[in-house]
Amino acid sequence: MPWLWQGRVAPRHIPEIGLRSRANWRSSQVFQPATPLLFPCQDWQGNPLTPQVKRGEEVKVGSVLAAPPNLDSAEAPLVSQGGRASQASQRSSIQAALSTAGRPAAGPVIAAAKGRYGTVHLFSPVAGKVVDISHRPGGSGEFVPVIAISPTAPAQEQEAVEVRELPSSEESRLQLAAAYAGLDLALFRNTDWLVVNGCDPDVGVYGRRCLLRERLADLASGATALASHVGARHAYLAVTRGQLTAAELESLRHDAAPLELLLVPAGYPAGRPEMLVSRLTGKKPNRCHNAGSRRSLLPTTSSPAVYCQDGVTVVGVERVAALGYALHHHRPPAETIVSVDGDAVSRPGVYRVPVGTPLAALLELAGLNLSSLRLLIRGGCLAGQAITLGDAIVGIDDIGFLAFTSAGQRASDAGLCLRCGRCLDACPAGLSPTTIARLAQKSLWGEAASAGAERCLGCGACAYVCPAGRPLVQLIQLAQLQLELVK
Repeated sequence: MPWLWQGRVAPRHIPEIGLRSRANWRSSQVFQPATPLLFPCQDWQGNPLTPQVKRGEEVKVGSVLAAPPNLDSAEAPLVSQGGRASQASQRSSIQAALSTAGRPAAGPVIAAAKGRYGTVHLFSPVAGKVVDISHRPGGSGEFVPVIAISPTAPAQEQEAVEVRELPSSEESRLQLAAAYAGLDLALFRNTDWLVVNGCDPDVGVYGRRCLLRERLADLASGATALASHVGARHAYLAVTRGQLTAAELESLRHDAAPLELLLVPAGYPAGRPEMLVSRLTGKKPNRCHNAGSRRSLLPTTSSPAVYCQDGVTVVGVERVAALGYALHHHRPPAETIVSVDGDAVSRPGVYRVPVGTPLAALLELAGLNLSSLRLLIRGGCLAGQAITLGDAIVGIDDIGFLAFTSAGQRASDAGLCLRCGRCLDACPAGLSPTTIARLAQKSLWGEAASAGAERCLGCGACAYVCPAGRPLVQLIQLAQLQLELVK
């Protein structure tokens, strides 16, 4: 096995195909799209929200764009007659939801629907005019309302909704900032180890490297507040060896306190949340579940915003930086940092873009050759998701995108299993991917579960090393989906 649970063996180094050198990717390029920004009416868990604005309406930074459906009478001030409330009414309702009988509420669920899933509001990070509300595919595979806003100016130059009175306690201010950042603090309960994941999560994405360099103040602010709230025995900032220079690592050690620096071995899939948990606990890595979320209609291999297991909570560095920004500026985070790469773009690099930017506009800036585009991926080469260009929107959790021509893709003709055993050696969970895939092909879902289908991490290492080019990950995901449907 290339991985032992005690971490004695280093992970495999996966070579990169169709990707250029990253030596000069040390700073991000600022991009302000001329097109309207798009905001799907979903929270970060994929729960649907109901629009609270109408076409033609003017909104400010921090205005409520969407709220949970079926609000009860106690939450009525947030959506008064006519479907909207004044900004002062919105603010007072939010603050009232943060505390009950003078105590902070349990978790940042702000005026949440009384249902199966905790959910938060969608706040506008920009000021502008609502030019359209249409239905498009959301992250969970369902069609959801998407609000299009034409900004009046760059987000940094806009005034936020007037804050008449900030919450008095540190806890309440953190709750409000978490709501702006779309982070559910309730998921951090019973946390012994807190890990802020700054590792590159996959092959071909590099947004976190620039984020660690350029948003260190926001990261330190968010990490300090989160570590204090959680009360964990240990708090770490995970960074891949070789990801930053020695001077940058020393700066992180000083400025990211109270987080301890956790250097992770270079190579895939060491930076995935499951592997970080395994590294700390010494247990076998388990499949990555999005804590507290509703079941998606589509299988996914992407890492969730918050991953909780065995007393370890792993949260992406981009979410913590967003929390720090919201704490400092008292407004929703307006920008995110993503990398764009692949042989279908002529100007690959790392870009600082507004949240809600249509991906097509970003790729146009990166020099996309639309006629030769054959594969567009959200995420990295091995665990990323293939997406369509028309409906893709840059969100706060996005780290990178890959655009390939047919020359940059691996041959897709799948052959028969050669019984070479490479997928067994590559699997960090210690499974037999070829066995599970063969059972899935025969629709033997029970046998696939017994073989460990539900423990598959979806990292894609098995499919990459397979000389026959078999779709191992897709077949295992099919088995996972079938097993979830019968639960």
